[in-house]
Amino acid sequence: MNPTATTKPPATARRALFPSAAISGFRAFRRVPTSRGTPGPTTALSLLLTFFALASVVSAAADPGIKYHPGHYIAFNGPVDFAQVNAVKDDAVAGVSKRYSWSSLEPEKDRYDFSAIEKDLAYLAGFKKQLVVFITDKTFSPDSSNPIPVYARAHGVINEKGGVSAKKWDRFIIERQVALCKALAKVFDDNPFFEGIAYQESAPSVSESGLRQGGYTPELMRDGLIQLLTESSKAFPRSQVFWYQNFLPQNNDYLYEVAAACVPYRVVMGGPDILPYRDALIRTYPIYARFKDKLKLFCAAQNDSYRHHKDDRRNGDKRVFHQGKKPIHPDGYVTLEEIFRFGRDQLFLNYIFYSYEISRSKSYPGDPQQFVFEDAFKVMRAHPEFNRR
Repeated sequence: MNPTATTKPPATARRALFPSAAISGFRAFRRVPTSRGTPGPTTALSLLLTFFALASVVSAAADPGIKYHPGHYIAFNGPVDFAQVNAVKDDAVAGVSKRYSWSSLEPEKDRYDFSAIEKDLAYLAGFKKQLVVFITDKTFSPDSSNPIPVYARAHGVINEKGGVSAKKWDRFIIERQVALCKALAKVFDDNPFFEGIAYQESAPSVSESGLRQGGYTPELMRDGLIQLLTESSKAFPRSQVFWYQNFLPQNNDYLYEVAAACVPYRVVMGGPDILPYRDALIRTYPIYARFKDKLKLFCAAQNDSYRHHKDDRRNGDKRVFHQGKKPIHPDGYVTLEEIFRFGRDQLFLNYIFYSYEISRSKSYPGDPQQFVFEDAFKVMRAHPEFNRR
C-alpha cells in the first residue's frame, strides 16, 4: 500500500481473404472525417498539426528516458499469480497487461492503494518484463463487483450487459480518473518496468434511453476522452497511455477527432479485438491506417479472437457458436498465426495483448475445438522480431 500516493486446421491459409473484408475500408477512407460524419478535405492547419505531431513522435521515440517496449504481451483479465504462468518468464514475451479495478486502486476519495501494482512490478522486474496497468471502470455482468469507487458510483450507469459503466462523458469522472493517473505517475513513472496505463474501451454499452437519462451527448463524450487522454499523458513524462477505442455512440467519426487530438502526446491507440470478419469492427479498422504514422498502435486478441471464423459476423449472434448450438464456417477457425499477421500487417500494430484464455467453449459435434493461449504462445515464440518493432 502506498498511502502517500494519497484441432481441425484449415486446409489452406486464408490471409489473402482478409483484405476484401477490411482493407477495402482502408482504401476507401482517405480524408479526415468532419464532425458531421462525412469526409472533408485536409486543411493546411491539419497538415501543420500532422507535421509537428510527427516530429514530436519521432523525438519521443529517440528519447532514451521514454519507455517504449513494443511486442507480444500477455493480457490477464483477473487476479493471477505470475509465478504460476511460465510463459511470463519467456524471452518471447515483452510484458503483461493486467486489470486493476478503479475501486481497488482508490478505495476512498484521494486515498490510494497501489500495493498490488507494486507487488506485480517487483516480480516482473526479476525477469525484465513490462507491466501495463489496465484500469477497469466497466463490467459486463450483474454478478461482477462494481469497479467504480463508492464515492463516484452516482456517476455510473447500468449498461446493456447488466454491469455498470462509468460515464466517460461526465466531467466528474474525467477529473477523478485524471487525479488517479497523477497519483500513479508520482509512484511509478520512473519505474523502468512500468510501461504505462490503459483505459477501458470507449463503447459505454448503454441503451439509447440510458444514454439520454445519463445526460450523454457525443460531443461530451468526445471532449471527455480528449481531456482524459491528453491530461493523463501529460502526467506521465516517461510512460505510455493506452487508449482502447471501438465505438462512440451517435457519432463514431468523433473517434478520429479524439485520435487527432492525441497525436502530440504519448498515447497508444488501439482496441479490444482483432476479428477480421466481424462487421462492426471492419467499419472501425480504417482508423489504424489513418493514424499509423502519427500514433503508436496496439490491439488485443481476446477470447473471441481464439474462436473467430467467417460466419462470426455479428457480436450479438456469436453465442450460438460458443454454446455449440450451430456449426462454425466449414473453413474452421481463423488461426492465431493469421490473427497475428492481420494485426501486424493490416492494422500496423506495435503491441498485441493476447488474453490468457485456457478454457474452451463448447463446440458443435464434428467441429474443431477453439484455440487457447497455448496456441497464441506458439505464435509469440515464432515471431520474436515483433518485440523489436
